[in-house]
Amino acid sequence: MADDKVFRPGEKVERSAIYECDSGCGHRWIGDVKGDPFPSLPEDCKGGGWKLEAGTPMDRGPGASSGAESQPRERVVPGMGSATEGYDSGGTRQGDPLSGVEKPPPAG
Repeated sequence: MADDKVFRPGEKVERSAIYECDSGCGHRWIGDVKGDPFPSLPEDCKGGGWKLEAGTPMDRGPGASSGAESQPRERVVPGMGSATEGYDSGGTRQGDPLSGVEKPPPAG
């Protein structure tokens, strides 16, 4: 299948991928099931059909449940490591988790 082929609404999706209108106005559609029909173009679209968006999906890497996607691993996110980062010393380590956070009681 040539990547510049234009698919008309109602034609069958040849492969699951991300498609865009051929007018370049930015309308996108994900053809998530091979064999399903292409949808109609949006009313405000000046295009005549859908074409495969550049770089999709073969160039982007494996998809979920393919067995080749990145596997879970430990991540370290700055600022999330411990309560010592960014918290007042009178806060959670002293047993008062809302110290300095809660509103003072109304006067009177």
